[in-house]
Amino acid sequence: MNKEMRQGKSIRGIGKILKEQKARLYIIRRCVVILLSHHDSSIGSFFSFFLV
Repeated sequence: MNKEMRQGKSIRGIGKILKEQKARLYIIRRCVVILLSHHDSSIGSFFSFFLV
């Protein structure tokens, strides 16, 4: 296997990893938005829990 083929495979591997990480971050971000919007009405009581 020549050097160009190995570099091409490693670049594709890095691209795949970056794509997976981007998808994970998207899912986490969506979950946070849903949780925040769901608890928006009780956000005051949420923070008062930590202040006690």
